[in-house]
Amino acid sequence: MAGLRDTAIVVKLPGTFTKKILIVPSSPIKNFSDMPMDFILTPNASPPGGHYSQATVFENLVFTAGQLAITSAGERLSDGTIEEQTLQALKNVQAILKAAGSDIDHVLKTTVFVADISLWGKVNQVYSEFFGSHKPARSIVPTKELNHGFLIEIEAIAIKKQV
Repeated sequence: MAGLRDTAIVVKLPGTFTKKILIVPSSPIKNFSDMPMDFILTPNASPPGGHYSQATVFENLVFTAGQLAITSAGERLSDGTIEEQTLQALKNVQAILKAAGSDIDHVLKTTVFVADISLWGKVNQVYSEFFGSHKPARSIVPTKELNHGFLIEIEAIAIKKQV
């Protein structure tokens, strides 16, 4: 975007808040083929079960596909506890992020699909232990059922680590 200049304005909001707003001139994209995407496939996470990639990388963003509790060897843990399924799904996300040049400390947002919202306390316990002090934005989506009888599916959006 050579030649474009960002402009910032400062807005005084009612009360004591001041908000800085960055205005970036629009630059229409003329050809999406000039904007390459990388598709991630690592043997260290569950293999795709259909026509999709484990993740797509666009510029510095990594978008993972939803991950179920399936090991890298293809073993389905659908009979496992919600804690076991949650941990395996998170490990899959972690392995895919690593293959894409990121890690869990660079996760911006997760979406967690859970088949029974009453399991949420147990899911949240495993999730919080896994992420530690890092607290990405998160959406919880209760669903009636998930593919193959799984109790949880997790997807993430992350930024790539700076090298």
